[in-house]
Amino acid sequence: AAELSWPMGQARRFAELTRADVLAFGAVLGLPGSVAGRLLDGLLKNLPAAADQLLKQALAQSLTAGEIRLLRQIRHGVLADMLRQLT
Repeated sequence: AAELSWPMGQARRFAELTRADVLAFGAVLGLPGSVAGRLLDGLLKNLPAAADQLLKQALAQSLTAGEIRLLRQIRHGVLADMLRQLT
């Protein structure tokens, strides 16, 4: 599993990252919990549509089947998993 470049809360790896860890990291940066929560919620709400738009733009390019498969796996696998993990 990929290690975080900077530990966040109790998490040392991406797979361990939780909402509480992200909010704890926000506190380390000096963000009040309500602000960090609001920012995270906004990101989680808007990220799927933004990722879909980027995927659509990428698919309009000349890509190989492998590149297309990789982009779809990132969007519908990695990104979807992380969104569920942080909600």
